[in-house]
Amino acid sequence: MTYLLFPLQYLQTYRWAILGYAVPVYYLGVILPVLFCALYALITAKKSKWEILWWVFPLACLGGIFWGEEPVWSLRQWTSWMARGAAAGGSLYLLAAKLPSSSKLIKTVYGAALLASLFGAYELLTHSNPMTDPYVPRSIPAVQQAALSAELRGPGSLTEAAENPFYRPYSNYTTSGRPMGTQGNRVPYISILLPFLPVGIWRWKHSRKNRALWMSSSLILFSVILLSQARSGWVGLITCMGIYVLLNFKENKRGTTCIFYGALAVLFLALIFPQTRQRVLTRVQSFNLRDQDIRHRLGSYPTVAALKGRWLFGAGYGNYPKVYQTHYTGPFPNLATPDNQYLRWLIETGIVGFGTLVLFLRGLVLAIWRRIRVLEGEDPEEGGFYKALLAGWAGIATTFLFFDGFYWGAPNITFWCFLGLAATCLKK
Repeated sequence: MTYLLFPLQYLQTYRWAILGYAVPVYYLGVILPVLFCALYALITAKKSKWEILWWVFPLACLGGIFWGEEPVWSLRQWTSWMARGAAAGGSLYLLAAKLPSSSKLIKTVYGAALLASLFGAYELLTHSNPMTDPYVPRSIPAVQQAALSAELRGPGSLTEAAENPFYRPYSNYTTSGRPMGTQGNRVPYISILLPFLPVGIWRWKHSRKNRALWMSSSLILFSVILLSQARSGWVGLITCMGIYVLLNFKENKRGTTCIFYGALAVLFLALIFPQTRQRVLTRVQSFNLRDQDIRHRLGSYPTVAALKGRWLFGAGYGNYPKVYQTHYTGPFPNLATPDNQYLRWLIETGIVGFGTLVLFLRGLVLAIWRRIRVLEGEDPEEGGFYKALLAGWAGIATTFLFFDGFYWGAPNITFWCFLGLAATCLKK
């Protein structure tokens, strides 16, 4: 919930000097508790095949970490990814029997997602964001100056920071349109809202009271995603809702058809108003090869050549910035991110890591789907809930084609926790 409501990455500016190194304070409040929880889950919980594989597949990254570029920093980045994502989702999966039911748990977190979406709606209306505006300057030179100032205020020198295995100053100087929401950038912000939309619709379908409340919350989420101008969010929305409709159409044709036409009606109503119509259509027209962001993503694909000589294990987790520049052909040669998590995973973990991730996700999703079909015959409401989780996870997974989601705390933990919650159906 904290990740949904606050941009925790900004807490990196608060650091302590430990053994001569600058260490962000938020490690103690965020990273270490998750790692202790994961350790407790691994020691105490009985483990099935997929629960064991969940904790084994990340080890495919170790070859790139130890034989790639800068092993110590790579290990730190991998540990951060685990603690802020895979370990959190894996702990939910392992501890399912000791936690409240998945539906009760997701309803609690849904409230946080709704608050985050309302904050984005407020930002769109007022053109201000008191949470992130002080941290996200509106021009690249201003961003660079802010980063330099923050680093000079921290313990240690800039030279030390370049060699620090615990902390490196942020270097991807990009700005963002509104709404930046609770993340400081609209792309990751919209990605964390997406998975909750099918959950809200599922709750609306099966709720015996407060149906109007659940419908209103779903409309708010849909509206913020639509008006965000985040193209990655739109593609994720189409994927998310398309899968949700397909998964439910056979069992509930009437209800699913109503949801489909209802979404079209909301879109039509939004386009009636000139201001919102201009906002949506302007962004739709930017889907062309003249757009610099699209050219950047296309220009990142040649960086696969960085795998030469390291095809098996890659450059090491977190080391894309060290190997991409000589192969990049896009308009932003100093932007050290391909804005595609799966491409970055391939370059950093090689064929072994990429193949392991694909096989794990494919196998687990198929196992979840087979179990959902069984549950649906026993309890249609529960089966519908797990369909909503799976569709929501597919939505955020799609947005990772457009940014490095594992390197953002909130999208990373949302990705793995939705998958972990969906996987709890295997324990039913």
